[in-house]
Amino acid sequence: MSSITRVRILPNCHARERGQPEGFGSLGLVVGIDNNQKSLGSRSRHKTLASAPQRVCASVRSPVADPSEALWRIRGNDGKWSTGLLNEVLGRSIRVLFFVTLWIAAVLSFPVLTQAAEKIRVGLSVRNVVFLPFYYAQERNVYQKYGLEVELIQMRSDLQTVGLLSGEIDFTPAIGPAILGIDNGMPLKAIAVVYRSPLFSLVSPPSVNNPKELEGKRVAVSRLGSDSHRYGVLMLEKSGVDPKKVTFIQTGSTTVSLTALQQESVTAAVLSPPFTGAMAEKGFKVFMRSRALVEAPWLGLVTSRQKLQKQSDQVGRMLRAMREVVGAIRQDKHSVIAYIEKSFNVTRPVAEESYEDIRDVIVEELMMPEGQVKAHLDSSHARGELRRALAPSDVFDFSLLKAAR
Repeated sequence: MSSITRVRILPNCHARERGQPEGFGSLGLVVGIDNNQKSLGSRSRHKTLASAPQRVCASVRSPVADPSEALWRIRGNDGKWSTGLLNEVLGRSIRVLFFVTLWIAAVLSFPVLTQAAEKIRVGLSVRNVVFLPFYYAQERNVYQKYGLEVELIQMRSDLQTVGLLSGEIDFTPAIGPAILGIDNGMPLKAIAVVYRSPLFSLVSPPSVNNPKELEGKRVAVSRLGSDSHRYGVLMLEKSGVDPKKVTFIQTGSTTVSLTALQQESVTAAVLSPPFTGAMAEKGFKVFMRSRALVEAPWLGLVTSRQKLQKQSDQVGRMLRAMREVVGAIRQDKHSVIAYIEKSFNVTRPVAEESYEDIRDVIVEELMMPEGQVKAHLDSSHARGELRRALAPSDVFDFSLLKAAR
């Protein structure tokens, strides 16, 4: 008859250990088993007893209400992993099985017993519904599920690339500035695409009859050379306006551009959700939306090549978190709309329009076809935005995403 004589929780039973498959979260404990009902108190006794304390690293995928129904991986003192249902991978004694089942259930109920989450920082240019996936992941505790404690930091998009290299931040969603940085020799990689098109709109007050009237006028953008400026120029060109005859006013953020438009210090502004819908509610005209003009990798996930090489496990978990939240956004329409309405202080119709804008461009697999990526890079080079022709592999690395399928 076996009995449990001592139990100790292991705080350092890592899900990242060699041989551990992706998608498993880890739990750990020490179980002392004594077939002879003897004490296991001395170190020498541990060496002689066949049932010396067993270090069990238990890992679970897709936890369920009954731990015995989940898929577990157990590693014992021999260093070998076994995979299967709980009763299949333990099989030492009914007492051990009963205890471990209770212990696992307790850990699942009280996350404080599991390993502390790793802290990472993500740079966002402004608190805006455009960055919904990052905020909604926090709301749904998706990051914590993958062992991450994510801090969202507001900083200018052009400074985010520098922050990646200095280590001030770990990730940025700004693919456009990253491409410019790579063109200038920065060791960065875009590892995911969240939006396949930019979400900018050209908005003017009711007094402006058509975009052509914007020539000779002032148009607000967040920053010269930013995505709002580049796509603002494209929208003007497609509207038959000569961008060279327009004075672009750099406001610092889309929020300030909105204020400038409301105060009539500019004749038009390049806005993004939820501001586009909010101004349309007030009777302002939306002359054009950038997503109708071009498909290009806009927002995603960018990191440094050094982090990608040295912390690939953490990067992989961040990617899995983003993939999960993107799927949740597409599926949980009513919950997401309610979240937008409450968190960004907008009306229900504006929240619904913002959701539809985002859902239309979201990339559930977080990857775009190489042909589309190449076309975007070639177009940017032809327009003089890039100094040299870049291949997709110069900018993007989807290897971790592909491995996580």
